[in-house]
Amino acid sequence: MKKLMLCAAVITMSLTAVQAQEASRQGSPGHVELLNDKMVKGLGLTDDQAAKVKDINARYEAQFSAMRTENAQGSKERSTERRELGKQLMTEYKGVLTPEQYAKVEAKFKEKRDARKSQSKGAMKQAQ
Repeated sequence: MKKLMLCAAVITMSLTAVQAQEASRQGSPGHVELLNDKMVKGLGLTDDQAAKVKDINARYEAQFSAMRTENAQGSKERSTERRELGKQLMTEYKGVLTPEQYAKVEAKFKEKRDARKSQSKGAMKQAQ
């Protein structure tokens, strides 16, 4: 009986850890708030800009999240749709942010994109 209780406790703790990791990833409810906070602080957004950016981020996160859950489409088609959605997002940011703020956002997105590319190239080399 003690072994059974111990196993149940270990399984419960493991599931809790997995759920915590999942919540920290993109698409979690707190992700949009975290992104908004980073943008407000990092870009020095006005209250009006912050409200508009919050609305933009919420709308696009819902769309990106829906894309992540769809498995019917091919990977290449999904990638093209994500890229187009990202372009639309940047266009909306451009309408709200000053040129300096927008340049910072572009630089950050490029930095993240480059990091993903180098990470995937490293994984490909290890696989060979």
